Amino acid sequence: KARNGDTRTIHIINAETVRELSNRIIVKDDAAQLKINPTRFRPNIVLEGLEPWKEFEWVGKQIRILKAKSDGDGDDKGV
Repeated sequence: KARNGDTRTIHIINAETVRELSNRIIVKDDAAQLKINPTRFRPNIVLEGLEPWKEFEWVGKQIRILKAKSDGDGDDKGV
């Protein structure tokens, strides 16, 4: 728990959850699927390799990131 109001919030997106959501959305005009890019939600971190919706089990918990991968171009879009 943070002390003295020193709190940090990070927006984490599970790419598989976004894909699952994208598969459920149908555009009314032509019944086509809408493909949503996870970066549309402007996350700080995009996670790959998790089951869809798994991140909801983490709400209110602390997580530790041991390994991170970046494309290194500085545009904050990840890999």
